[in-house]
Amino acid sequence: MQKPDVFSEAAESFRNYKERLDAYIVANGVSIAKKSALLLSSIGPKTYQTLRSLCAPDLPSTKPYEVLCETLLHHCSPVPLEIMERYKLHKRDQQSTESISQYIASMKSLSEHCNFNDNLSIALRDRFVCGLKDQTIQKRLLQEKNLTFETATNLAFAMNYMAV
Repeated sequence: MQKPDVFSEAAESFRNYKERLDAYIVANGVSIAKKSALLLSSIGPKTYQTLRSLCAPDLPSTKPYEVLCETLLHHCSPVPLEIMERYKLHKRDQQSTESISQYIASMKSLSEHCNFNDNLSIALRDRFVCGLKDQTIQKRLLQEKNLTFETATNLAFAMNYMAV
């Protein structure tokens, strides 16, 4: 069993790292008893020192995996403010060098902490149409009755493909 990558705050959020580590744990059949030890041995010295300080006076090795992860998540990846995340999404337009696929991926990423719940597809549809750089596609989408996010993206891909 190869050891997982060392966590690097410069490379990714702890939330992303934990998702990858959890997948590693499942793929390699790591026992519940060894999950904490695996985490502590893979987070690197800087993050370990931070965790040690956050757990003081206890040692991190005395804490369950879930507690260690929650401690690091709160410290390294605090949940952002909903209004700020919505602001970022609503200000996001397609960049001049950005493909439609890249624009969609960016919008979906920005929507992660917006808490739109059941209204997510409506918010994404609206931002997608409003932020498109190609006005021909945009005008066509604005003429669609009952436009969904999926239909909007499919039409945009088709029109973009036909224009090439």
